[in-house]
Amino acid sequence: MAQRAWVAEPSGSASRNWMRMLCREAGFEPDIRFTTDDLLVQQQLVADATP
Repeated sequence: MAQRAWVAEPSGSASRNWMRMLCREAGFEPDIRFTTDDLLVQQQLVADATP
């Protein structure tokens, strides 16, 4: 998971802060390449990236 590109809500949002905290606790900094608060767009980005 640490090597993959990530999608997240905009900076300062509670969900983005929570996700970054969990990743850091797991020992890595997420590579957030996409930012959107539209959950359907997030879902499509993940689906497109999933092998």
